[in-house]
Formats: sequence, C-alpha cells, structure tokens
Amino acid sequence: MLGGKVEGNLLEPPRVEPPRVAILVPCYNEETSIAKVIADFRAALPHASIYVYDNNSTDRTIEVATQAEAVVRRESHQGKGHVVRRMFADVEADIYVLVDGDATYDAPSARVMIGRLLEERLDMVVAARVDQEQAAYRRGHRAGNWLLTRFVALVFCRTFSDILSGYRVFSRRFVKSFPVLARGFEIETELTIHALALELPVAEMETPYYARSGAPLPSLIPGRTASASCGPSCGCIVPSAHSRFFPLSPSGSPLSRSTL
Repeated sequence: MLGGKVEGNLLEPPRVEPPRVAILVPCYNEETSIAKVIADFRAALPHASIYVYDNNSTDRTIEVATQAEAVVRRESHQGKGHVVRRMFADVEADIYVLVDGDATYDAPSARVMIGRLLEERLDMVVAARVDQEQAAYRRGHRAGNWLLTRFVALVFCRTFSDILSGYRVFSRRFVKSFPVLARGFEIETELTIHALALELPVAEMETPYYARSGAPLPSLIPGRTASASCGPSCGCIVPSAHSRFFPLSPSGSPLSRSTL
C-alpha cells in the first residue's frame, strides 16, 4: 500500500493450484474392458492423468488403451505387486487412485473418495465393495476375504471390511513411502497391513461393485489369493508375503497371536 492506496492485486488471495490426480490401472489381458475403464474415469475425473501399466498381456490391451489416449507403459516382471511398485515409483502426483482394469469398480465413487481423503487429511481410502450382481464375486472370494479380514482384526485389533479391494485412493505421502514387497495380488493385503501397522489415518467407504467382463480369474482358496505370477494351485499363503508383520511357524503357517 503506497500513499493510502492499494496497489495492484495485493488483497487478492493467492491462487491455489488443484491437486494433481493420477489414476493408476494395472492390466493383464483386459482388452474387453480397459476402454470403458478409461472412459468412465475420464468422465468422473476429467483433469486426472490416466496411466495404464500392462503386465505382459497377450491380447490387445496395449492397443486399446493407447487408442483411448491413456498413458500406456509396460512392466515385464509378472505380478500385480511388481506393477504397483513400478507405478508408485514412476508416477508423480498429489493424489493417486488405484483401480483394476476389469470395469468392476464404480468410477464416480472416486470423486467422493478423493473428497474424503482431502477433507479428513487421510493417507488411504478403501472402497468396500457392495456387489450389484450375483456374479460380481467369483467362487471362494467372499469366504477368503472374510477369513483374512478376521485374521487381520485379531492381530491389529482393528481392520477394514474389505481387505482385498483393488480400488483405493492414496496420499502422495503414502505412495512415496510404501515399501512394496508383494509380487502378485497379495499387494492389497500388504497395503492394508502397512496402514494398520503404522496407524496411518485411513477410512473405508462402500462403493458399487459389478461383475467382471472378459476371461474369469481363478477362484480364490480361503486364505490365499490368486496371482498373475502364480497359478491357482500355487501354495503362496497371503501372510507369507508379510512375514515382518505375520511371523510364521516352521511349517509356514501364521503363528497365533498368543504365540507372538
């Protein structure tokens, strides 16, 4: 202020840039659904950047995603955990939306999840799936999710209702400090356990969940997760990927809480 007058726009509040939002879509043979996923999330979050990471698909996933004008990249190490590690390391943003490329998750829910993340200053918001169709959950998935949820609740005395959800929103702080160890679909369990073990501010919201299009994934055996790097007969037990939180007995089974 000079001579009692306001010079220029000194009283105008500083312009606040909107947060950069990145939508991360790990893909393996999703040519039948990836275009819909990209279109739905572009409509829901028009200013977000959409990244599709292909994990050695043998179909037209890369071609379809490229035609849909997503940023398409490749991860040659097989398994969703490897893909998530690469995405978290590569992509720079303020808010990250992780979602599968099979069109089973509700894109408009991302706006609400991001709003809650910002309003409550959270590090992770998990979409708890509410199935809209009988075929949404494949055989064994519901039981496996329930058993794993109860086990985590026993260890940490708190948990989410849908530990295996592949639809999550993260803060930059979470993404850039998360030490990804998982190789396959056990990555969802690792994300949950990391948040609970460090007592990070997190939340869970119910969102619609639809039946998967395209080729079905192997059914889940309760206590195990199907992985792109392991067949359905593989003996990979979920907690074994997180032995720093779940000590194992000599036989490879998790120790009970009373033994810890």
